[in-house]
Amino acid sequence: MIPFQGTAPEGIDAFIDGLIAQDVSQREREAALCWHDLTHSPGHASEQELRLKGADELADMQIRFPAFLLATHYWEGGWLMDMAAIDNI
Repeated sequence: MIPFQGTAPEGIDAFIDGLIAQDVSQREREAALCWHDLTHSPGHASEQELRLKGADELADMQIRFPAFLLATHYWEGGWLMDMAAIDNI
């Protein structure tokens, strides 16, 4: 943390405002990097920032659809195993 070097109490408000602005700016940069990583992991290749709507559409094709297919096969497999267990079919 940066030590306060102004005159008290006049400079304290400006010092605190500066610390808050630095913290907000740092958090914004970290969030932007995190968003960049999250949108590129399912296949977004452009360096242009992806909006939420575009990320949702990308997730539909790259994450949700394969997960749905996997869940469908799981339940189909369970049904087939149940049918195989019935003796009089």
